[in-house]
Amino acid sequence: MTNSSSNITIPDTYKQATITNTTTIDFDTPQGNTNTKQFLKGKKVSIIGDSISTFKNYIPNDNRPYSYPSSDVTDVNQTWWMDVINQTGATLGTNDSWSGRSVAGNPEKNTSCLLANLNTIDKDTDLCLILLGVNDFRSGSTLNAFDPTKKNPNPQTDYSDALCVAMETLAKNYPNTRFAWISPIGDFTWPAGFPALVPNRYALTIWKYDDVLKEACKFYGNHFIDMRYTFSYLQASELMDGLHPKAAGMRRLSRTIIHSITNIL
Repeated sequence: MTNSSSNITIPDTYKQATITNTTTIDFDTPQGNTNTKQFLKGKKVSIIGDSISTFKNYIPNDNRPYSYPSSDVTDVNQTWWMDVINQTGATLGTNDSWSGRSVAGNPEKNTSCLLANLNTIDKDTDLCLILLGVNDFRSGSTLNAFDPTKKNPNPQTDYSDALCVAMETLAKNYPNTRFAWISPIGDFTWPAGFPALVPNRYALTIWKYDDVLKEACKFYGNHFIDMRYTFSYLQASELMDGLHPKAAGMRRLSRTIIHSITNIL
């Protein structure tokens, strides 16, 4: 299976994945605000994420540790989320990101998991962008079949069940907010390569977790931003450790997101 816009061939490992977003996006155009359509001007955008979305002094004081500034991401405007804010003309609400955050978890024992933080963003948030999931994949959250009618879900340890609880609760807590979930960008081989070539302890790739997220978003009426193709073409120069983006990787992330949310509000 190949992307029609490139000569890169997806390894057999990924032939089971269903990819629908193959639009070519120019990631190399220099950043700048002056010529960009400010289509979210007057709207408030909040962020929920893990270490990829952190930056010192821009997340709640209790959300430690943070990962940025790091490498060549030395200015907050180089982060994917602030670039989205700048390019769209939006106002930043809350950035509730926490290094190591997973979706699944026991709120009483794991205060960083999403299930312990479902009422933390500004109430007047128009759009909330959520980038989570890679820590569920890496730490070994199980992956049951998506079933929102399950009588005995286990959101403390299962990613699928945790998504159901999270999406239902967020919709209840923020009835006027649109939620857009960004598929986790993967755990990369190093120095470069396709995401999550090595399955986790359940013999699952990150793409399987992405598939469940996509299904959950469709059921609960949330927007799904598919990053799988975008980050399949990362170069070593765009990552600082095989997982966290450098400035060029941040720009790749933000441009895909901007393209995806153009008509969301």
